[in-house]
This record gives sequence, C-alpha cells and structure tokens, in this order.
Amino acid sequence: SDTCTFLVRLPRDLLNKIVDYLELKDLPTALLANREFQQCFDQEDVYAQFAQKKFPVQTLNLDPYHGSWKRLLQDDNAENGLY
Repeated sequence: SDTCTFLVRLPRDLLNKIVDYLELKDLPTALLANREFQQCFDQEDVYAQFAQKKFPVQTLNLDPYHGSWKRLLQDDNAENGLY
C-alpha cells in the first residue's frame, strides 16, 4: 500500500529531523514498530546523529567498533543497561 512506502520516500534530511525528536532509548522500540521504520531508521547516519548528540565529537573513536556508530552506541548502552 502507499502508506507502507511513505517514510521510505521522504528525503533523508527530513527523516533526520524526525530522529531529532527521538531519544536513543526509544530507537529499539521504533525499529520494532514495523519494517518501514526499521528500513528508514536502522542506518549508520541515524546512529551517528545519536552518538554526536551523546558524546563530544572530538572524543569519538570508532576504531574499536570497526567504524560503526551503531556498535559504539550498542556497547555504551549495554554497559548502562539502555539498549
């Protein structure tokens, strides 16, 4: 149906603005909502956006996480019981 592809068709910058309204702890729930949410929001640029809000950019080192923002956040949140 047309509603199933609505989010996918939005410009990436608009999707990033939607992400600004989410808290990191809400992301796993949003990803489970439906495939379309997962397709739109389970992206490295979304995780980068959350990481850059959470950590000072100059302190970020992705080397231990093989260049993955998602792995960085999963590791940090696992330590804190959030993700």
